[in-house]
Amino acid sequence: MAVLLGEAVKQNMDREYAIRLMSAFPNLSPDAQPDGRLVVEPDQPQRGAAKTASLVEPLSRREMETLQLMAEGCSNKEIAQKLFISLRTVKYYSTGLYNKLGVDSRMQAVIRARELGLL
Repeated sequence: MAVLLGEAVKQNMDREYAIRLMSAFPNLSPDAQPDGRLVVEPDQPQRGAAKTASLVEPLSRREMETLQLMAEGCSNKEIAQKLFISLRTVKYYSTGLYNKLGVDSRMQAVIRARELGLL
């Protein structure tokens, strides 16, 4: 898996996502050498690896926008108005980001997102 992720980074194929996945490997640096080899740092955990490793699937753009507005203290109705979506869609995005972050509430989502460096 690490080799495939390194290849994705090397070829700039969704580089940001590949680097986020690579953070799950504790001793693997996301920086690939010019020849495509990966840098392994023995006995040094990857920065933030423990935090980002628990986020299995990245948040979608709309989930991130919803989360940002939640962090700003917006109500679901205000979020719907600002994103030009229905209240039901806000609830759909909220449920998705709660599941991805492994939380049960808006406050927990904001706290968890800050811990993960998403906000």
